[in-house]
Amino acid sequence: MAQVNTIRTIYRLGEVFRVTWCSLRSVERELIAFGLRQGKSFREIGSWIGRDHSVVSREAGRNGGKEKILRRLRSA
Repeated sequence: MAQVNTIRTIYRLGEVFRVTWCSLRSVERELIAFGLRQGKSFREIGSWIGRDHSVVSREAGRNGGKEKILRRLRSA
């Protein structure tokens, strides 16, 4: 079970939604790396792991960006 980081209430068109954000799991990080290695876009990878493309983009940015991740994967 993922650790919950933030719970926020969103109001839209008179409806109330509770949205829960969870930390990325190691499996999701591995899938992001795999997708980048395959040349997939952040949107494609996000749809694979069930996350928004912005989550994938931020994770890549935290790790030095897409190019740096790919260089690191090629050298491993």
